Amino acid sequence: PQDSSSPWTLLKTALPSQFFDPMVKTETPEIAIILTGLGLNKEWTTQVLTTFKGKATFAFSPYSANLQGQVQEATNLGNQVLVALPMEPYAFPNPDPGPHTLLTGVKAEENIFKTKDILKRIPNGIGIIGDYGSRFTLSQADLEPILKEIQNHGSIFIDPYTTLYSQVQQTCKVLGMGCHQVNLTVTMAKSDDEVDNFFEKVIHNAKENGTIIVSVAAIPAFTRHLLEWIRSSEKKGINFVTIAQLKAPKLFKETSTAYQGTENVSKQDPH
Repeated sequence: PQDSSSPWTLLKTALPSQFFDPMVKTETPEIAIILTGLGLNKEWTTQVLTTFKGKATFAFSPYSANLQGQVQEATNLGNQVLVALPMEPYAFPNPDPGPHTLLTGVKAEENIFKTKDILKRIPNGIGIIGDYGSRFTLSQADLEPILKEIQNHGSIFIDPYTTLYSQVQQTCKVLGMGCHQVNLTVTMAKSDDEVDNFFEKVIHNAKENGTIIVSVAAIPAFTRHLLEWIRSSEKKGINFVTIAQLKAPKLFKETSTAYQGTENVSKQDPH
């Protein structure tokens, strides 16, 4: 049974049961890890899905070959799956997230067409996570028709939170749509020490906030340490969950700013 005050109940009739995966409520900190960029390398994707099953949520690239088939296969195996929706970064076109990128200053129909093109290839109820988006998520006018489309499809949306001034939560509030928000992001690292430092920040933030979402690029530089870190952290009382297992998102809930927002463990510009 769902909390009647939760915005998740607004999507209850549209989402399949996999997005209402109940868990025993505890007082321990909860971390939801999203492994991004999957699907581009089929062999590596299969390895990640197998290794981290139940410990992470998996985000597929919209540019994956046979996206529909890969997503269906992953969900059939019982995995929690998201698909990335590229959004205009502040310095666009450098970087350029590709031809599916939603842009500001264009007709809404153009962005809706790109969004529908992705949504029609995935089952209802699959989550959508924004990718890049530090400029696009500033614009409530551009966001609203996209979030409506995602909402009508019966999917959830996760704000990549690549800018402190993101309008996603405000727009979701207007739509009556429960949207999660990424708290920390790691995309690149120069050394193991940088990765370890990032993990320490994750633990600190989880203990302070209770529940956080962490976006991690699914590349060997991180994943070779990730499973070991998860296991050692669980022994210290940290609970790792999928997006479906998170406590229902609260509309416009204030969170700590201790390590809030996107953090790239590199010297590259953030998205």
